[in-house]
Amino acid sequence: MNRRKKCLGLAWAVPFCCLLVLVSTPSWACTAVLVGRSASADGSVINSHTADNWYDANLRVVKGQKYSPGTMMDVYINLLGEDANPPRVIGQIPQAEETYTYFHIGYSCFNEHQLSIGESTVGQKDELSAFLPDAKGILTIEQLEIIALQRTKTAREAIKLMGELAETYGFLPSCVGQGEALTIADPNEAWIFEIRSVGFMWKPGSGIPGAVWAAQLFYGF
Repeated sequence: MNRRKKCLGLAWAVPFCCLLVLVSTPSWACTAVLVGRSASADGSVINSHTADNWYDANLRVVKGQKYSPGTMMDVYINLLGEDANPPRVIGQIPQAEETYTYFHIGYSCFNEHQLSIGESTVGQKDELSAFLPDAKGILTIEQLEIIALQRTKTAREAIKLMGELAETYGFLPSCVGQGEALTIADPNEAWIFEIRSVGFMWKPGSGIPGAVWAAQLFYGF
């Protein structure tokens, strides 16, 4: 039985500072807190995340590497470690010529350039959920997080990359009726990024974006 969490998102702005709180349901839920520079005592950007489920909690450091032009990267499903099924390859995308060191866990969270990502599941209409086995999209949120941490240094770069890749290769939710909200931060800026699928009828190369996404800056002055 998949006890995947369901989360509700709530965001508000406080005068002269920016604060985001994702409020979750009591069980199998997640909590992310994002604080802009003017909301913290020392001017730091703060990003935190808890994931309440049987996710992979083994924190590993994955070293950055360099690759030859034309190298392809395997894209996986079942990266969360929440069930007995091991990760398996469901597609490929072009590999970057250089990747950065990052911390790998169920939801990978941090890289060597102080780019950080937190995760919270949000809802979407069931009939729009691209769900296996019919889905043609290949990029889960956990795979998008890894790619962003490997290839980008700033929150803005991470958002642009994840959005473009999801449009090209299709966003794949873990369960029907679920979108995703990410808190994304670097030493200077704090963002919220939301993404949803476009339905199981989507096909790569159709000319239609394979995801719907938006991002909002939460940045105190």
